[in-house]
Amino acid sequence: MVPVRTYPSEAVHGVQRLGLALGLLAFIHLAVGLPRVLQPGVLR
Repeated sequence: MVPVRTYPSEAVHGVQRLGLALGLLAFIHLAVGLPRVLQPGVLR
């Protein structure tokens, strides 16, 4: 078994960066998609 401490911190930062990017992308998707749902006239 390999202790978690031996893993490079770069991998941890990479996962955190990936999660942050996905969260930001989801936030932008909601921010753009929500007004379109609230304004049906845009979908014509």
